[in-house]
Amino acid sequence: MDIIPYEDRYMGRILEVWNRSLTQDLISRDIFRQKVLADENFTPALAFLAREGEELLGFLLATRRREPYLDRGLEPEKGWIVAMAVAPEHRRQGIGTRLLQAAEAALGEAGARTVILGAYSPHYFMPGVDVHHYAPAVSFFEARGYKAGEAAYAMRRLLFGYEVPQAVLEKEKKALEAGFVFLPYEEKHRRAFGDFLRQNFSAGWQYNAGRLVEEGLARRQIWLCMKGEEVVGYCQRGMDGSASRFGPFGVAEGYRNHSLGSILFCKMLFDMACQGNYLVYFLSTDDPGARFYQRQGMEVYRTFCHCDKAL
Repeated sequence: MDIIPYEDRYMGRILEVWNRSLTQDLISRDIFRQKVLADENFTPALAFLAREGEELLGFLLATRRREPYLDRGLEPEKGWIVAMAVAPEHRRQGIGTRLLQAAEAALGEAGARTVILGAYSPHYFMPGVDVHHYAPAVSFFEARGYKAGEAAYAMRRLLFGYEVPQAVLEKEKKALEAGFVFLPYEEKHRRAFGDFLRQNFSAGWQYNAGRLVEEGLARRQIWLCMKGEEVVGYCQRGMDGSASRFGPFGVAEGYRNHSLGSILFCKMLFDMACQGNYLVYFLSTDDPGARFYQRQGMEVYRTFCHCDKAL
């Protein structure tokens, strides 16, 4: 067996190993091209293939920033393992260990001081390690020095026959009486919406919302809460081109005692059902977020743990 850098001729075999191993994160050739090969930071020298002859036994995709990412810049001391898999029939032979050692050595030589599993923005596949579906991976990484951190939850809900809860309708009535308005994004809101995002949220949120605006999708995929001419809350869907993927969403700190978040969220879900989108999901939230979404009828379908290692 030898470890080699990525070569295009192995793409089909990578996808085969991926879909046989990462069964909760199935991938197509187009998505692989979009989220891996077309990523501005993709470097073949950080994509490792384990082969024996022409048979692909496993792979590991690592990365570090070559281009600055919004306000985070280059994050030169960080490296990421975006995805990793060993074919089921070749596990427990040291292949994963050799792939991981090769990646850590290359990232360390490039200046990384911390290696993070998943959670690579903007093109991550997983926000960490799935503790249930990929339970052996948790033990594998912990045995090699990775520290498990906070949990993250992926959640979902079906929207067939969705109805806004009566309690939320009553909250909306009170909010309207207090001068709040809830409405889909319009181009006339661009300036106020931009000011709201800059004042309250990170550059990553600004980037995700800005893409929908520039692509002409904001009217169908962004809801606003306004008071007068000021935007005080918003929610969106459609990240990564998935019409059912919810988020980000938030309310300005000074307005968080009016249940505006619950109202916005339910407005979005009702609107999605009206448009024929009968599934809503997102990939990551923390414990307080999970409690909020559970109150809105969503369920956890995957649990991850954030993991990293100091080199």
